[in-house]
Amino acid sequence: MEKKSYYSDQEIGTQEHKEAPRRKVLKISEMAVSVDGRYVGEAGNPSYGEQKSMFEYDPESGLLVNGPRETMLLTKDDLVRVPHALGHVTVGRLLGDTHGRYSDREFERRLYEIHSGTKNRIDKITFLGQLMGVEWSNQDTDFCINRVASHNPQFSPEELIGAVSDEQRNKYDWQRHGDEKKRNELVRTMEDLGRTEVLDADPRKSRNGIVGYFYLFCRLKGIDASDPNSLYNEGFDNFTFLDELMKEYERQPDVRFGDALLAACSRQHHEWNEQQDTKERE
Repeated sequence: MEKKSYYSDQEIGTQEHKEAPRRKVLKISEMAVSVDGRYVGEAGNPSYGEQKSMFEYDPESGLLVNGPRETMLLTKDDLVRVPHALGHVTVGRLLGDTHGRYSDREFERRLYEIHSGTKNRIDKITFLGQLMGVEWSNQDTDFCINRVASHNPQFSPEELIGAVSDEQRNKYDWQRHGDEKKRNELVRTMEDLGRTEVLDADPRKSRNGIVGYFYLFCRLKGIDASDPNSLYNEGFDNFTFLDELMKEYERQPDVRFGDALLAACSRQHHEWNEQQDTKERE
């Protein structure tokens, strides 16, 4: 059976013949800040202390990098490399539409928020895949990074996430030896995963999607979603992203949850509060 590829021949051909616009790339690696390979300065180096206003951002003018070695200007459409090679984001996506001055450590924190969000989305894909028997390791993620980078060295986190989803399907096909029924089950699960919006780059949509994601997890585990006790005992004990679900419950416990899940979350919330009270009394 022919495997579906994230990169069709037509897409690859288009990427090879269409010249991409030239964009600068800012990178922070082992505390060294560089733009297109040119060393600018250090970020997060305890020997230097925190460098105030190392990065000055104006949505119209761009990002000014005030390094001790050199000063560089990037537009909002230029790129910043996400730590640990998890893609690239534009300056505008990283810093938004608000003027600001950032120390080296503040800028790094912004970058690591993108890194954490990207890794979290990958983990949500592989977590469901593992429930369906798809084994996954860091080496598999590295394979996807190399694969997507071979077609586009300036790939985005979303391109990497697409490659991870594609590799999940490929591994599932290989492990099931082309079982069409099983493959359709995985495809349906991945489509339902997309509809939850938990993988969306917008943090608000991703946050809202955690409820639907939990219900998808329950379906795969065969947990009765209409029974608060089943949700609490079987669901919560095995759900890797329980903290996210509970934060959303505390933020907005609305109709998305349903009566059974609201009851289970209330019980969990009460238990956590009791544990916190006990710790404070000790």
